[in-house]
Amino acid sequence: MMKKICLYLTALVLLSVLAVGCSKEKLNPNSVIVDRILVENAFDRWLYENYVKPYNVQIEYRFVCSDLPLEHNLVPADFDKSISLAQVMLFAAIEPYDVVTGSKAFNQYAFPKFINFVGSGAYNNNGTVTIGTAEDGIKVILYRVNIWNTDLSTIQHRDFYPMTAGGIRFFSTIHHELAHILHQRKPFTTEFGKISQLNYTGDEWNSNVNTLPVARQNGFISPYASSSVNEDFVETFAHFILTDQAWWDAVLVSAGPGAQHIANKLSIVESYMMNEWDIDMRKLREEIGNRIKALPETHFKTYNEF
Repeated sequence: MMKKICLYLTALVLLSVLAVGCSKEKLNPNSVIVDRILVENAFDRWLYENYVKPYNVQIEYRFVCSDLPLEHNLVPADFDKSISLAQVMLFAAIEPYDVVTGSKAFNQYAFPKFINFVGSGAYNNNGTVTIGTAEDGIKVILYRVNIWNTDLSTIQHRDFYPMTAGGIRFFSTIHHELAHILHQRKPFTTEFGKISQLNYTGDEWNSNVNTLPVARQNGFISPYASSSVNEDFVETFAHFILTDQAWWDAVLVSAGPGAQHIANKLSIVESYMMNEWDIDMRKLREEIGNRIKALPETHFKTYNEF
């Protein structure tokens, strides 16, 4: 009995010590999670006036890890290159839709609401590099901003063609991802997928045997177009509106037996864009081409000019 009483007393003493210790402990009132303090600059104000107010589109050029895929090693976008790219993108990739549709309504509804600039590419395990992604019809990530050339004095329309290497391909990516958003909201006819249904390659689109000439002879505008029906659709759209007719005609000649498949796909894409979105792709193509050709003579601001 005495042993039990001693045990009870010991337990009470321990509880009393713990209670006293807890009562005297003072927690730090400051959270270890600190919100970012962003100082608004002239470029931020320009983005608000030219993207947020007219289109409800936000461009994030700062490096925010929570907005980016964690499986890639990425670097931030250069500030000066972000300034240049944002202005050229507005002029040559967004405003042409306003002109062709007659208002900002299309971009207000369909253009992605969040565009993230990332300095590096997203390198994948299969040897490919992701240069753009679209998520849920809302967010687009543009990679490799740091290879964008801010000197537009000698730029040519051909430099913007989708097969051109380097930072110019941002514009192919923009239109490519926008087309994804469009068909996610309004599906295109299943007849499109039947044209090349036996030749889609899936993840093998980047194999050594699926070269550009082979892809075109199989009825695809690019090797990546052969990866899936949806990629085929958006690649056809982006390639057409960024090239001139001479380039397109030359592709059809080089495609040989695949030329008719490519032409049939383009016809479906054009009908879809007109019927579902009231966009004449040939007028859009002309407007984009004219604006790209005007870039060398168009003044874009540096940070100090805002």
